[in-house]
Amino acid sequence: MDELSKGMQVGKYKIIRPLGTGGGGTVYLAEDSNLKKCYALKIGERRMIQEEAERMKLITDRRFPYLVDVVEVPMAGSITGDGNTETMPLGIVMEYIEGSTLEEYIRHHAPLSEQQALVLMKQIAELVGYLHSLRPALIYRDLKPANLILQPDGKVRALDFGASLQGFGRVSGVYSYGTYGYCAPEQRTGEELTPACDIYACGVILFYMLTGIDPAKPPYEIAPLTEVSLTASPVMEEIINTCCRKRPEERYQDGTVLLAKLKTVSTRKEEMKDHAMLAGYYLTLFSTAAYTGWGIYKLFTGSREKASLIIGIIALCMMTYLMRKLILEKHMRKHFIKKREWNLLYTEKKTIGLWMLVMTIFLVTGCIKQEVPERLPVYVSDVFGQNILIRDGCEYETKGDLNFCLPTEEGGYYEIYFYKLDSHHMVEKEQMFLIR
Repeated sequence: MDELSKGMQVGKYKIIRPLGTGGGGTVYLAEDSNLKKCYALKIGERRMIQEEAERMKLITDRRFPYLVDVVEVPMAGSITGDGNTETMPLGIVMEYIEGSTLEEYIRHHAPLSEQQALVLMKQIAELVGYLHSLRPALIYRDLKPANLILQPDGKVRALDFGASLQGFGRVSGVYSYGTYGYCAPEQRTGEELTPACDIYACGVILFYMLTGIDPAKPPYEIAPLTEVSLTASPVMEEIINTCCRKRPEERYQDGTVLLAKLKTVSTRKEEMKDHAMLAGYYLTLFSTAAYTGWGIYKLFTGSREKASLIIGIIALCMMTYLMRKLILEKHMRKHFIKKREWNLLYTEKKTIGLWMLVMTIFLVTGCIKQEVPERLPVYVSDVFGQNILIRDGCEYETKGDLNFCLPTEEGGYYEIYFYKLDSHHMVEKEQMFLIR
């Protein structure tokens, strides 16, 4: 079919410009003459467009373009040459998604960091996982970066369902669509197809993002990841190798299984953040338990600062609880189960038990009043230079001399009071003495 020119009318839609051409037809940017809104108009062979429209009606997820209309191309007779309306091409009108293709993004930014690749790959796995979860399931069959749109907000959306296949379980006897380099071996040989063929394409896309090596160019195969990338981690190599097994039954069986695997993966940067978060949580937990143990002792021994102690204990306990809640909300349960050091945090009973243990230790060993240690003799010089031998905590009768106690730390200056009898009355005079 010849391309439509700018300004041509297809029903109530005016052609603005072509967007791309594939095996299923040509896609144009078209404007609704009544609503003045732009849509994507795909024109192709009648039967294929009808089948694609039927499949699009099943999809309600907003990560895929929604179906707007199906129109006949009025100039089909002159295009096909026979004028038969039954052979007229159809046009499928769908949502126009703005953004660049993932192919363009990879070409300009590859190789991507593992963290970037993981973020994008999780979204792609969610897309195919949704299609595989439909009943009957949809197999995309032509998953490649050129059919994925990366929007300015970082969201990935899928296009072009012309090659998709509707069916559950194993499907055979169908024409094997696909793009060399991305299609699975069973697609190239015309064997039975399952959702695992989309998983093969996911592995190839992940390889492309991490290396920048285009698999759609000869020899249309991917090399071992560690041979072409010095920074690749073993877990990424394991995922790619599993996705790209030659036998379909040896791959992840659908998008949901692949997504579950990707969610358990942490890059080096994420692992450092996790460890820092865990250390901060445990530090807060231990501090709260220690302060609580010390505060309980002070409350029961007649401290005058009861209000501040109670407020401090409640504030630290609330902080610890909120930190735990935020950490648990950020990470999936499988993430904690995978890493043994997170198990204690995830299990509430163990967390409370640990808190009680630390609190008890501080209460018993650090907060109970101990016996007064043996006092050291100190020499105090009065204003007359006379040395007076006293002991800390001892009392002296007021016979014109002293009656006070001093700390026992050496080398410090202390403010004390000098008492002297004067006409049977105590006269208080502030003096400074040096402990030698």
